[in-house]
Amino acid sequence: VARALEVLNTSAQRARRMVNDILDFTRAGLGGGIPMQLADIDLAEVVSQLVAETRTVQPGRHIALEVDGSARGHFDGDRVAQALSNLLGNALAYSPPDETVTLRVTDHHHEVRVEVKNRGPTIPPEVLPMLFKPFQRGPATGGHGGGGRSVGLGLFIVEQIAHGHRGRIEVESQDGTTCFRLVLPRRSPSGRMRALTV
Repeated sequence: VARALEVLNTSAQRARRMVNDILDFTRAGLGGGIPMQLADIDLAEVVSQLVAETRTVQPGRHIALEVDGSARGHFDGDRVAQALSNLLGNALAYSPPDETVTLRVTDHHHEVRVEVKNRGPTIPPEVLPMLFKPFQRGPATGGHGGGGRSVGLGLFIVEQIAHGHRGRIEVESQDGTTCFRLVLPRRSPSGRMRALTV
């Protein structure tokens, strides 16, 4: 029964993420941008809560959390959680079940960096520039947890959330280790993301 409930919960979470991604993509396409509600928050608390929730949903996976320095700044906590949920979901999907996925929150003076790192198939260099385009997905051969069951908008949304904070998203993949790095300045002007041409 517990296993059946876990599967149902995971499926519901995946369906919700897909619907939210499609809604955000539609908003961006209509030129209104993705709504942002910035406030003074501690990103370490946001990441800690996300990790706790994911451990509950996937108790068989090992997720390590590291925090180095202060992670307080002016962010949209819900949007950052959405971005990191997409990154963490990808890391779990494209890594072996017995491998640890690591989230590291780092203080870099005027900005906060959150890295999501996992072991798994190396993403080819020619694929990396395409990852953040709409309806693109990683190599199908790398999935271990249903990574192909998406509409290919997760990383696109991550990039737009980063841009909404006047930040950026970076990715490195070599020697069987992939790392996505969300870089956010501590202070951002309030408002919406710029309109996108899609």
